[in-house]
Amino acid sequence: DMIHRVKEDKQLETIPKYRDLLKCFTTSELIQWKMLCQNFETELKSGSTNSPPTHVFSPKQENAAKRWADLKNRVVEHNIRVMAKYYTQMRIKRMSELLDLSDSETEEFL
Repeated sequence: DMIHRVKEDKQLETIPKYRDLLKCFTTSELIQWKMLCQNFETELKSGSTNSPPTHVFSPKQENAAKRWADLKNRVVEHNIRVMAKYYTQMRIKRMSELLDLSDSETEEFL
């Protein structure tokens, strides 16, 4: 899997925020969208003194909002895969709570 090959790249150690973001997707733990935004949104959209912005999510870019929505979708998909490892049955209401989505949004993903 490409994400695991990137994780093994030694240059990733020079950009700890991105390493930490990648770690979120390579562990079998739920990612809370609000916490991800709190920890990484500024770095991804605007950059920092240690690393310039990637321009992928920069508000100046034409498709930045769509890419940000795609990232949220990837977080939800990751969380569904994690839940599938631990649960054999789950109610939509509980799944919605864990995904931090409404019941209707959860049903759309499924």
